[in-house]
Amino acid sequence: MKLRSMLHSMLRTPPRPGEQPPRSKHHGLRGWMALELLLHQCEFDSVLDVGSGAGEHAEIFERKGKTVTCIDFGVSVYYAPKTTARTEIIADYYQHDFKTQFDLVWACHVLEHQPNANLFLRKLHSDCREGGWIAITVPPLKHNIVGGHVSLWNGGLLLYQMVLAGFNCRHASVKQYAYNISVVVKKQTIHDLPPLHYDKGDVERLRDFFPDALTEGFDGNISELNWPMHT
Repeated sequence: MKLRSMLHSMLRTPPRPGEQPPRSKHHGLRGWMALELLLHQCEFDSVLDVGSGAGEHAEIFERKGKTVTCIDFGVSVYYAPKTTARTEIIADYYQHDFKTQFDLVWACHVLEHQPNANLFLRKLHSDCREGGWIAITVPPLKHNIVGGHVSLWNGGLLLYQMVLAGFNCRHASVKQYAYNISVVVKKQTIHDLPPLHYDKGDVERLRDFFPDALTEGFDGNISELNWPMHT
């Protein structure tokens, strides 16, 4: 009977179409699906958690054996310093120079707080090693104006801004879920952008750096694109 149970467990088939996979233990945490994708699909050891807040994501990465460096401005309602072995830096991220690049740069619900999105994305780019991973999560756009949120986002605009910051997003994974839009991409630097007009036609000029289906005038309200199943 025990052997039969073991065989059943080993040969268990994945959920059929329409069935939901088992709920993740991280379900409900901001950016949880990006977290699951990284932990199950990507190889990395060192993590930079930008805008780490209370450190929930950092703790999960640490439990999985990753070496985590946290940086936070240290004044928001979400910041709660903890006594842990991780490197925790209280500083202005724009002004802080790291001595090394990281395998993964994680920025969850941080980009929407930046007055200069391109500058912030370029900084993330510089802190990630070539061939490493970038994971950015933002909230879906809403019309309520709240303190700290100074930009509005959908998946398409996030991809566009990442391309302008030097990320080749040809194979990027995009997912909208609950109060999250996540983009996960392996860092492949665009060394030379084509001449841009910063006007109509630029998406076509940049099309080599977007996923295949996205052309000028595409619907940026992307529910899911290139996202692995059941992560």
